[in-house]
This record gives sequence, structure tokens and C-alpha cells, in this order.
Amino acid sequence: MKKNQIEATLVLSFLVLFFVVSRTITITPSFSAWWSDLAWTIAAAATSLRALQVARNCDNNTCKGWYLVAIANMAWLAGILSWDYYELIKGETTPYPGMPDIGFMLFALLMIPGLYQLRTEVFSHRSYTMMQISKLGIVVISLLIAHMFFFNAPLEKIEHGILYKVIAIAYPVIYISAFFFSASMFWNKSNPAKDPVINYLLAGLAIHTIAVSFYAYSLLGKNYQTGNYIDILWLLGFASIYWAAAIKLRNIKSPPDNSPQIKESIINLNFDILLPVLGLLLLGYSIFYTRNELTAELIAAAFPVFVVLTLFIGLREWSTQKFESKLEHERRLSEEKVITLNKELEQRVLLRTEELKTALEEAENANNAKSEFLSRMSHELRTPLNAIMGFGELIKMDAGEKNDEMLINNAKEITEAGAHLLYLINEILDLAKIEAGSFDVSIEPVSIDELLKTSLSLLSPQISLREIEIIDNVSGHKYYVQADFNRLKQVLLNILSNAIKYNYVKGSVTLNSKIINNHRLRISVTNTGKGLTSEEIDKLFIPFERLEYSTSVEGTGIGLVISKHLLEVMGGEIGVETSLGESTTFWFEFDLAK
Repeated sequence: MKKNQIEATLVLSFLVLFFVVSRTITITPSFSAWWSDLAWTIAAAATSLRALQVARNCDNNTCKGWYLVAIANMAWLAGILSWDYYELIKGETTPYPGMPDIGFMLFALLMIPGLYQLRTEVFSHRSYTMMQISKLGIVVISLLIAHMFFFNAPLEKIEHGILYKVIAIAYPVIYISAFFFSASMFWNKSNPAKDPVINYLLAGLAIHTIAVSFYAYSLLGKNYQTGNYIDILWLLGFASIYWAAAIKLRNIKSPPDNSPQIKESIINLNFDILLPVLGLLLLGYSIFYTRNELTAELIAAAFPVFVVLTLFIGLREWSTQKFESKLEHERRLSEEKVITLNKELEQRVLLRTEELKTALEEAENANNAKSEFLSRMSHELRTPLNAIMGFGELIKMDAGEKNDEMLINNAKEITEAGAHLLYLINEILDLAKIEAGSFDVSIEPVSIDELLKTSLSLLSPQISLREIEIIDNVSGHKYYVQADFNRLKQVLLNILSNAIKYNYVKGSVTLNSKIINNHRLRISVTNTGKGLTSEEIDKLFIPFERLEYSTSVEGTGIGLVISKHLLEVMGGEIGVETSLGESTTFWFEFDLAK
């Protein structure tokens, strides 16, 4: 930012210095020529270099545009250097027309394609290019005829040859056409002029147009000389173009997020349509204004130009129709493509929906078949298992009467293994019923004190074996909840059994209670085990999913799954909290009984 401020200060100081020296200090004509020519040369050279620097940092059409802007300024620089050669080195009046005029003319002619490349709306259609060429042709021809009519009298009085007169008229015609044609590409309804870079470029071209027009009109009266009041206009024009290049270069080198926000411009004129109309209106006004001065010779001279104008108008109409037809064709193709893509998308969606529907039905059928299979197999297994357990009890009774210790132990192992196998079968059967949706419960007031007493009594062998300390902070509060006694006992046994199995030897299990929202009872069971990771918690309620360190502990991996479903069927819920390496807490809650 500091560098930009320094650059702006230098440009303004240069302009102020030129104005002060030119208008306030009495200087000789020779010094005036040196001073003005040197200032113009410096301004043209600096602007050319800055535009060239921008072009080397851009790409695509922007690069082409800025290269043309740089070449345009170089052409003007070549013209002024030729001017300097005659006036400052040879000490002669610059010949007119001469080499400097070629450079000055090329400036405007090159600015036209340069700005054309910088437009934001880029159409590749040839008809669009023809539209722009015809628009430029209409403007140029209209201005040329208007100048022929308006300046007919001054031109007849000039004793110089035809080339002198042509160049004098060509200056304003080319520059005015260049400005308005360039402005028409940026000042329109669809593309409001809001880019400061473009606006500074157009402002620079406009100032050059004013300066050149005054210069050309003064040539008709032979009264122009260096040191004139219009000299500073060329410097202002170069300053505007230079600053446009400086802004563009700053935007290129700055990150996009740091680029200054462009405010909406109040310039919103549809010059693209109005420009040919304005040119023809100017032509009509010039004919009307000079109707009494028209001569046969002038009409004869203007007739070929009118023919060219007619051709440009015809070209404009033809190219406009072609361009509109091309856009309409592309629009129809785009619509057809969108319709085709929509149909393809609909077909894919329908196909995918059918596939998902089929997959869902297959999964449901497979799940139902699995549940049916488990249910039947469980019943089929329990019948012979009950017989095995019955015979085991008879063997144990008979061994007791015979006092056969080995036979007693063998019978005991048979009955315990059978009981464990029956427990597993019952769990699988419960899971199958839950998944099949055929699981019934009987909701009634259940005493928590009685439930805990029964559950802890059943688990006393496990508690004694692992020397677990039970800290019961729940019994004695005489809580009653709405649940199925047997199913809630099954849940509590599962949670307490896990708290004992997945605990350290001589660890502890703590039972606590808490009233939630005045109508729910939460019971929590906390052990002093290893705790659980977040990944392990995610697997807790997945059927047959067991933790890595739990493979050495008896279990099927469906106890917690069944407990969760049972609690949900009874209107309760379950959750888990853990502190890795210290403890794990399982809690479940129910509605209190009224």
C-alpha cells in the first residue's frame, strides 16, 4: 500500500509540475518546446513500460489486450520521438503530415482491439465479430460524412494538398470512433461499467480524443503550436492509462481475498445498441444543418462514402440475425441436453430405487428366515438339552446315594454345562423374537429393592469367586418402576454380570440411583475395570460383536443388545460412560410407578 501511495504521489507531482512550469513561468518558445516534448516522451515511455509489465503477468485474452495497449502507447512514443527529432535536434517545424502522425494514428487504432480483448463477455461466434466491425464501420462513416459536411468551408480555404485535409479530418474521426466503440463494449445493461481498470483506460482514451480533436481542428485554422493550453491533456490521458495498468498489476500480485471490492457503477448506458443509432442521428443532423451549403461536388464526393455506410448497415443487420440465430440454436441444444440429462438421471434414480427396494426385501427376507431358523433351532435344541440336564440330575442323585465322588463331579459338570448352554439358547431365542417383533412384556410396578436382592443373590458365586466388593447405594429407598419384573431382572443380571466379569480381582461394583425430571429413575452400575475407548463403545450394541480383550471371557456378544431392546420395549433407555483405565458406568432408567 505504501508503494502505491508513493507511485500515485509521483504521478500527481509530475502533472502539477508540468502545469505550474507551463502556465506560471515566463519561458521562451524554444524552452516551451523542450519542456512539453520531454514531458510527453517521459509519460508515453512510462505508460508503455507499465502496460508491458501487466501484459507479461497476465494470460489468455487479457494478455493479448494489454500487449496491444502497450504497443499502442509505444506507437505514440515513436511518434513523439520523431516529433522531438525535428523540433529539438534539427530545430525545424515538424512536417505535417509526417512520421509522427503515423504513430499518433496507430495509438487509437491499436487501442480498439486492445480494449476489445479485455471485454468480459467473450463470444467465439464469427457473427458477433462481424456485428462489432459493422458497428465500428457505421460510427466511422457517420463521423466522416459529418466532418465532410461541417468542415467543408474551412477545408476549401486551406491551400495544402488533399493529404493534409484527410489527416486533419482522420484524427477526430478515428479517435472519437475508437472511444465510443470501446465504451460501447463495457457500458451497457448486461455489463455495467464497474471495473476501475477499464474505466481508467476509457478515461485515458477519452482525454486523448479531446486533445487530438482540438489539435486537428486547430490544424484547419493553422493556429496550433507547442505550449498550447491542450498540452497537459495528453499527460492526463497517459496518467489515466498508467494508473489503470498500476491497479491491474496490483490486483494480479495481491491475493484474491485481498483484492479491493468493486462498487457498482452509476454508468449503465446501453451504448452497444445506441452507438450506431447515435452515429446515424449525427449524420442526419449534419445533412440538415448544412443543407444550404451542399454542393454538387460535395455530394458527389460523399456518395461513395454513403454506399459504404449502407453496406455496413446491411452487414450489421445480417450479422445480428446470424448471431441471434446462433444463440437460439445453442439455447435449444442446451435445453435438449438438459432434458436428456434429466431423463437419464430419472432413469438412474428409478433403477437405483428398484435395486435398493429389491435389496431391502432380500435383506428383510433373509433376516426373517434367520430369525425363524434360530427360533426353531432353539426349540429343537432345548428339548434334548432338558433331557440331558434331567438325566444329569438323576445321575448326581444316584451318585450321592452311592457316595461316588467322581461320578458326582462328572454329573455336576454335565448339569452346569447344560445350564450354560440353555442360557445361550434362551438369549439367541430372545434376540430372534425381538428382531421378529414378536416379543411381549407385562408392565407392572416393580420393586427395585426386591429386584436387586434377587439379582445379587443369583450372582453371589461370581462375586465370591472374584472377591468383588458390592457397594449398594440403591436398596432401602423403596423405589418402584413401571416394567416387566423378569425382563428387568434379565437386564440387571446382564449388566451386573458384565461389571463383575470385566473387573479386576478384588475390585468393586457401585450401584447408585438418581431421580430424573421427577418421574424417571436412573440406576447406574460402575465397576473398577479398564474402561472403554470410543471405538469400543460404538461396538457395544452390535449383535455378536465382542471386544478384543473380552475373548477370554465367556459370552456371546448379544447380552447388551438384548438388554437395550428389552429396555426400549419397556419404555426405558440405556447408556454408558467411561473413564479409560479407571472405570466404566452403565446406566438405565425407567418411569417411576405411581
